[in-house]
Amino acid sequence: MRHTPRIIARFGGRFIARRPAPLTLEGPEETRRIVVIEFPSTERAKAFYESDDYQAIKKKRDGAGEGQFIIVEGYDPAEWDSAVRESQRAG
Repeated sequence: MRHTPRIIARFGGRFIARRPAPLTLEGPEETRRIVVIEFPSTERAKAFYESDDYQAIKKKRDGAGEGQFIIVEGYDPAEWDSAVRESQRAG
């Protein structure tokens, strides 16, 4: 946890969420730690993950826990604005 911020920043990323106890409002309770990192592009996210620096840090964590890394494309602000307008018209 101490080592990754500097590497993430090098690839243009930043933490959006990084807390150990999510609050479940609907569905089965989520107890896993969830971390969300924003990168400027999928390519930068992959470059971070595949970098020698991150892989060296990852080796230190191996065996200490499980992780699942997923890349999700962001929602374009113009698409969001359009969705809001459409929702408002729907009443």
